[in-house]
Amino acid sequence: MGVYAYLLRWGIQPAYASAVSVEASILSNFALNDLWTFRDRRSGKAAMRLLLFHLSRLAGAVTNVVAVALLTALGLEPIASNVLGIILGVAVNFYTSDRVVWRG
Repeated sequence: MGVYAYLLRWGIQPAYASAVSVEASILSNFALNDLWTFRDRRSGKAAMRLLLFHLSRLAGAVTNVVAVALLTALGLEPIASNVLGIILGVAVNFYTSDRVVWRG
């Protein structure tokens, strides 16, 4: 959010600021996971782990959006649908980090 607010302050259009801030978030999360959470399971090249991490975040985002679409179509309130979508997306993110990016 800090990167987003900073970019908006400098006159960057919201959509572009959002894209840059999402990428900054992905990169910082990758660094924290690579240096701390999964430091004992690093193998191979960092560039490959970063690519896999990006793909895993895409999987989590798709899971979130699909869950919201399905749950709201089934009549669940949008906020509740999004909360459940976030939970499912986080689960997919952790699973893919654990099993794909930093294979245990």
